[in-house]
Amino acid sequence: VLAADPGYTYEKKTRNHNTILVDGKGQFGDGEMWPSPNVGRAHITGFATSGNVTLARGDATSAYPRDLGLTRFERTIVLAGDSLVVVCDRLAAREPRSFSWLLHHYGDVAVDGMIATVTRGAAKLTVMPLQPDGLQVKTEMYTPQYVHPTRNLTPEQAEIGLIQYDTAPTTEATFLVPLLI
Repeated sequence: VLAADPGYTYEKKTRNHNTILVDGKGQFGDGEMWPSPNVGRAHITGFATSGNVTLARGDATSAYPRDLGLTRFERTIVLAGDSLVVVCDRLAAREPRSFSWLLHHYGDVAVDGMIATVTRGAAKLTVMPLQPDGLQVKTEMYTPQYVHPTRNLTPEQAEIGLIQYDTAPTTEATFLVPLLI
């Protein structure tokens, strides 16, 4: 496994998943142990497959609190064979917001400009954002909170890496990010 998310954690945080933060904030229920029912959820809007190409499209706009002003979050993922995944996120907000694109990984990461390369054993994942321009990239290793008041849910491999691409404040952004395996 090269890219994944931390799995089942005690505190449910959007930051712990391969998705988008808006001004550093996440979806409804962010930080809750048992997220309460909310008015919005992400949903699949399209799916197609032919040969070794699969496309899935979803809309996560309503999964974010209204006060963030998000008016569009459409994600399209294309799987092409066993060595290419393309993620395209189309985002819009009522006022300028900073959007953060997140990818969790297991392995060592090296960054050259905007390109991040994750290596684990003989396997390699190259993250190569083509859009938008002007991104800031940062990486970190962290251990999510797995400990429950009555039991420890910490997996054997608890530490996980995070690659984060941030936009400057804007009302619209399209992330076009090929993942080369």
